[in-house]
Amino acid sequence: MVTRIVKGIVHLKDRLFFRLFLSYFILLTFFLVFSFLVIRYITSQTINTSIQNSSRYIYIALSDILEVYLISRSPAYLDEAKKIAEMYPYLLAFTIYDQHGNLIASYKKDHYDIPEVSFMDDRYIKVPRFGSVYIAFFSIRFSPSTFSDQSVRAFLRLDLSRTYFEEIPRKTSFFIFIGYLAFSVLSILVALFFSVRFVDSISSLLSAIQEIKKGNFDKRISKKSGVREIDELIDAVNKMARALKMFAAELEQSREQFRIIADFTADWEYWEDPAGRLIYVSPACERITGYSPQQFIDDPSLMERIIHPNDREAWLKHKREIHRRRIVGREFEFRIITAEGATKWIAHLCNPVYNQKGIFLGIRGSNRDITYRKELEQRIFQAQKMESISRLAGGIAHDLNNLMTAIVGQAELLKFSLPKGSKDYERVQKILEIAQRSSDLVEKLLDYARGHKFKPELVNLNQIVQASLRLQETILNGKIDLSLKLQPQLKPIHGDPNQLTQILMNLVINAVEAMKDGGQLSVETKNIRLTSPVEDIPPGEYVVLRVKDTGCGMGRETLEKIFEPFFSTKDFGRGLGLAAVFGIVKTHNGYIKVYSKKGKGTLFEVYFPAHAGANPQDRTYGSPESRYDA
Repeated sequence: MVTRIVKGIVHLKDRLFFRLFLSYFILLTFFLVFSFLVIRYITSQTINTSIQNSSRYIYIALSDILEVYLISRSPAYLDEAKKIAEMYPYLLAFTIYDQHGNLIASYKKDHYDIPEVSFMDDRYIKVPRFGSVYIAFFSIRFSPSTFSDQSVRAFLRLDLSRTYFEEIPRKTSFFIFIGYLAFSVLSILVALFFSVRFVDSISSLLSAIQEIKKGNFDKRISKKSGVREIDELIDAVNKMARALKMFAAELEQSREQFRIIADFTADWEYWEDPAGRLIYVSPACERITGYSPQQFIDDPSLMERIIHPNDREAWLKHKREIHRRRIVGREFEFRIITAEGATKWIAHLCNPVYNQKGIFLGIRGSNRDITYRKELEQRIFQAQKMESISRLAGGIAHDLNNLMTAIVGQAELLKFSLPKGSKDYERVQKILEIAQRSSDLVEKLLDYARGHKFKPELVNLNQIVQASLRLQETILNGKIDLSLKLQPQLKPIHGDPNQLTQILMNLVINAVEAMKDGGQLSVETKNIRLTSPVEDIPPGEYVVLRVKDTGCGMGRETLEKIFEPFFSTKDFGRGLGLAAVFGIVKTHNGYIKVYSKKGKGTLFEVYFPAHAGANPQDRTYGSPESRYDA
């Protein structure tokens, strides 16, 4: 048997099972080493436990006689203790100390020198000729039932030989390890003996399977092993090779048809598996995006990165919805940034894909370049919008300028007739400030009508709120109870101060007008971190402005229309306040939420993306005096 095993090993080293046998040998070796370490550890723990238990037994045997000795100081009792110590061959010495560590009496066996160690420190030490010695300290008390410090009479030190306890466990460990070693060697020999019998047949079978894997479906296995199970496996592999040859021919024909249909479409087609990985991308993607199909397949995040930042969250939400619900999707339009840096509009449509058994195979999508159409629509819409807004802005600006001219003129005349420092003088000064800010807002409205972009800067929303409320003191009559809660250390945001002021002024005015008979108005700022999406608000750091009133509230139909231009529930309103608020919030990449119930009041929440940098330096918007300082 040994000869066959040796020959088998010689032939086996270049074959498939060599790695298996090597792994088996390594596993057994590891098992032996592990067993050896475990045995050593258990033996060591057993020895330590035995020594500690033996030291306690000796202490119990000596404590009573030594307690009498300490009381009487009679040598006879000490001699009796020494006789007891002689009964324990592993006890090398015992020493008695008083409460201050001074030596009272000691006993040691021949040729053993009591080593000096730290007082009351149990430990193992090495002693020449005696090997490892365990030092244990115990207290001798007047009564075993007394545990107070005052009951301690003296301390007993015991020196025990570890070598005595190691002898029997060492012999036991040696025989156990020899048994493990014999079992491991026998296991390896048995495994090698049975493995060599199958190596030739398995090697032939493995070689044929590797050829089939490479695409050589004409490969057949003719050699029989004489083992029924292996011969059945050989027949199954031969049948599989014939079936794969037929399937490969059909697959190649089907693949060519699919390639012609998919590769020569004008739209950018793709197919995602259930995990969201791209399986196929049509060549049209390179014409539309500037990136090759292989780049999309190799880089799963490329698609998300090229989507315009303002459309990315909507696209991710659309994708999650399609994968979650697996329903036919609606056409979805978004923008992408091409490899050249250009912005293009894409019309996207995708549907779930199932096989004949109804198993979900992923998402089949189509992207069409609609940039030209969107540009044309935008030009037409912009022209119509600008024409309407220009006429509207011109009329509003003309009316406001006439009103502001009269207000400023009368206020200036009134200001000259009042003594400086009086309350009326300060009120007139605030009128002039309001008039100036109104003129600024008119200019902003004209800029907006002409298509001018806002120029945001790093601002602290608390300062905007304080300045805005100072300008609106006159509309907060005695019936309105104002509650102001400003977050300390509020994070900065990027915003246009005038536009942010307009947001708060419109929300406060609407709240006051909703509380004709008085009520409570709450204005609050707060830092918020969203760890998961809330409706259409993505996760992130935000600065939130809350304006809450206890007014008449709004019904569902009104809530659906409040942000529409020219919609108003007031007889004298123009319907532009909340429409302007909505537009400004979107310009600041923010989100606005409104919660209201008829007769219960209204809550507006405006979310601004927080800036990660340092806080802006303090700035003053309006008069420095304010009774709303936080």
